[in-house]
Amino acid sequence: MFASQSRRSIAAWQAIHDARVEAGSARRVELLYLAYADQAQEVSGKAFDFSPGSAAQRWESGRRDLTAALAALGPDAPFADRPGLNVRTLTAGQLTPLRWSLKPTPV
Repeated sequence: MFASQSRRSIAAWQAIHDARVEAGSARRVELLYLAYADQAQEVSGKAFDFSPGSAAQRWESGRRDLTAALAALGPDAPFADRPGLNVRTLTAGQLTPLRWSLKPTPV
């Protein structure tokens, strides 16, 4: 449930920017999406550990992910040349496009 909040929000913003593109009034916006995924130390079934050590580990994981994403981006990285909201995520050391739909996914 919690992980879906970002996806729904980004999908909504993508839809808003898509409408602006169709109306001819869109600017290009770049969004780098990074999600916490270093859960090797997390305890199964526990909602969230607020201990100082656990928080420090999350901060360090985020710092590493952001450093890697910025390195992949580089000073001369090509941005999407289309107007609207362009979302990218770091996958295996490469920035890849990311798109979510507001339409429900069948189960």
